[in-house]
Formats: sequence, structure tokens, C-alpha cells
Amino acid sequence: MYSKAPRTLLFDIETAPLVSYTWGIWEQDVVEVKEEWYMLTFAYKWLGEKKTHVVSLPDFKLYKKEPKNDRELVNKLWELFDEADILIAHNGDAFDIKKAQARFIQHELAPPTPFKSIDTKKVAKRYFKFDSNKLDHLGQYFNLGRKMKHEGFSLWLGCMANNPKSWKKMCDYNIQDVVLLEKIYLKMLPYMDNHPNVGLMQGNKIACPNCGSKLKDVVFSISIGKEIGIYLLSFLLPPLGLFPGIRYVKNTDPKAKQVGWVAIVLTVISSVITIWLTVVTINSVNKAIDKSIPGFDRQLLGL
Repeated sequence: MYSKAPRTLLFDIETAPLVSYTWGIWEQDVVEVKEEWYMLTFAYKWLGEKKTHVVSLPDFKLYKKEPKNDRELVNKLWELFDEADILIAHNGDAFDIKKAQARFIQHELAPPTPFKSIDTKKVAKRYFKFDSNKLDHLGQYFNLGRKMKHEGFSLWLGCMANNPKSWKKMCDYNIQDVVLLEKIYLKMLPYMDNHPNVGLMQGNKIACPNCGSKLKDVVFSISIGKEIGIYLLSFLLPPLGLFPGIRYVKNTDPKAKQVGWVAIVLTVISSVITIWLTVVTINSVNKAIDKSIPGFDRQLLGL
């Protein structure tokens, strides 16, 4: 069980393409893969924190000797996955998370600690009917910003050729994706009815399930007419007054408890009076029978 707010990681990865042989350029099958894909960069941000981070292959010493070896980069991402309770990515279930885990197992890393995932592309598709569910379009639609423009595939080729300017631009591009991702996630958050229950994860049952913020106590309200009705029910029909009385006593609001206790007390008083009147009535009947019919056996009447 969680004792504090869950760690929520927003992230996005960028990868190098496959290098392969084909017999043509239109709807061709790959004849042979010459070079496998690998990870170039990833950007991330912990929800609730200000800074967005980016990590790339040139950040590690291994890059100078083996520029296509992403082992150290992948290890860093694995550590973040292992720390996170919730992962958020756009198209993350189909791409980012599966691609990351493909590299984890390639580098013989154990599975990270179990986590929940939120795919903002799936959220957009499930709850809304946008013209496009792409990150850039959603950012534009919500007036939250757009993805950073770049020259296209040549940016990836520049990184693969160890061009410092290309690496700088790739990192900036990656960061902007995560910045935009967070804004879009927060925009759609209130609509998510299948969001991991953050309130329960942090041990607070009376909290918003999506963001974990404490819910305001519901103010107890009862009309004068209803209150009087409960009191009359309690006094005139004693047993029935216990039902609303007990229900209101269980309420945490002081006013509700007061109404409940008054109803219970009136029920008890009315019950005592009813029992007393019944006894007095029976005794009066007995005396009247004895007086009018001397020696009459009252057991015949059950008295």
C-alpha cells in the first residue's frame, strides 16, 4: 500500500530507424535487416515538478567508442520506470513503453517494478471525437502549444552522423513533446473515468481518484419541513423514528447528529409514554371488570 502520493512519470522516447534492404520503394517487404534500431534520446518529467529533463546517447562515455550502443541510456530509462508508479505517454502503450521494454530485455534487464500506464492518445480516442488524435493537433486544438518544427528525417540522420547541432535540436524537440504531453494530460484528466485511483494509492479514501486532492466535506442540509416531519414521525410512530435517527447519527456533520439524536430521544420518550398508557389502560379495564362483574375470571379475556 502506498503511504504517499504515487510517482507519475511523463516521458517520450526517440529512436533510430531500422537500416534494411528492400527490392523497391513501394509497399515492399524487408529482405534483410542490416542494422537494428536503437534509442537516441528520451525526455521525462515527474508530474508536479517544474523541470523537464532530457537524456541522449552523447551524455555517456560509451558513446565515443560505440555510438550506436544504447545500453547506458536504456539503463537510465529503466531506473525511471522502476521508480514510477504511473507512466504517461502519447501512444505510449503501443510505442514508447513497448519499445523501451524491448531494449530492457535486449540488455538483459529485469522487469521494472509494476506500474500503471496512461496513454493520452487512447484517452483522446475514447472520450472525444477530435479531427486528429496526434499530439500536435491536440495541442493546437486546446491552444496549449505545438510540437517543435524541424527539418524532418534529416534530423535523425544528423544525430546518427554525430552532428552536435542535430543532437541539440533533437533534445529540444524531445523536451517540447513532454511539455506538451503534460498540458494535454492535465486538460483531459477530469474526463478520465478509468484513471488509476490516486486517492487510494496514497491511502486517502476521501480524495479525487484522478489527482488525489482532498475532497471538500459535503455540507449537511435539511429543510425545516423535513426536520419537523422526522420529529413527528419519531413521536407519533415511535418505532419508525429509529430509522432516520440512526442514519443521521452516523453522519459526521454535527447538525445531522443533532437531528438524529433528537429523533431517537423522541422515539424513546414516545415509546415510554405509549407503554405507560397501555399499562394504565389495562389496569383501568381490569378494575372496571372487577367492579361490574364480581368474581369474573379475567383470564378468559387474556387480561
